[in-house]
Amino acid sequence: MFLIGSSTPASAPQSPEDLNLSCFQVDLLRLLACPASCFLHPEMFRLIVLPRRSPVEVFVFVRVTLLFFILRYCVLPVSREVKMVDRLANSEANSKRIGVVEGCFGAAGQPLAIPGRVLIGEGVLTKLCRKKPKARQFFLFNDILVYGNIVIQKKKYNKQHIIPLESVTIATVPDEGDLRNGWLIKTPTKSFAVYAATATEKSEWMNHIGKCVGDLLQKSGKAPTGEHAAVWVPDSEATVCMRCQKVKFTPVSRRHHCRKCGYVVCGPCSDKKCLLPSQSSKPVRVCEPCFVQLTSGSQASRSDSIGRMGSKFNNLSDDEDEDDSSD
Repeated sequence: MFLIGSSTPASAPQSPEDLNLSCFQVDLLRLLACPASCFLHPEMFRLIVLPRRSPVEVFVFVRVTLLFFILRYCVLPVSREVKMVDRLANSEANSKRIGVVEGCFGAAGQPLAIPGRVLIGEGVLTKLCRKKPKARQFFLFNDILVYGNIVIQKKKYNKQHIIPLESVTIATVPDEGDLRNGWLIKTPTKSFAVYAATATEKSEWMNHIGKCVGDLLQKSGKAPTGEHAAVWVPDSEATVCMRCQKVKFTPVSRRHHCRKCGYVVCGPCSDKKCLLPSQSSKPVRVCEPCFVQLTSGSQASRSDSIGRMGSKFNNLSDDEDEDDSSD
């Protein structure tokens, strides 16, 4: 459900004849009231514009009408949405809605109410987690995207995650089997796929997220983020190591994820660790090809030591590898 951009019924227009206008003004108003498809029809244009019109009047007709359609379909919708966000930012209703979201996350969640923040919309999306797709509650604000696990729908959520929209890039995902109406949410620290219930819902989410990201980048003057964390391949997509293609995964031979490429790999193929500053302040598990790529050049000596240091932790579990609920 989105609070911004929804259409509202317009008030009933007055008849041009009731406004005591000249014949030329009445015809002009009638033309401007026509939908674009009617205006562009040659027969419509000929019947309304040409009879009884001087060249100057025809010129005025065309100029004013073109300006009207530019304003109506390009400028005014954006302006109305910006004004709506500005009005909601200081409204009591917006404060109450944000307060309800904070209450649903409880004391474990971070405060969400700050000056200028607006709750744009919310809904349940299916997030493609490490082991299987899971329902997650998402909240779109004008500057952040918040999601969490559903404990009691509309009453209690946990494991709150907050993503700054300035760093977000989105991309559509092709439909595959039961996973339909999906798109990627990519950030430097984490990337994942989500799926909506319908194509319309997907379109609304992507449009609103894209609009919020664009507005933030325009205000800050920053360029879009160029580097993103890899989307992890789900466990179910790999029965053998995606690097060596030999080790078959069993309860003993565990699956691991390379933090650089997102592949599902075995322990021997991911026995190195590298520092990926955008993802963690500590060295993280990477596969052999990614380790070679990351340590090539002038950083080789420093990163080799990180790799050897990381190898002694091979038998220890990675937090996100073990804890699927940490998504």
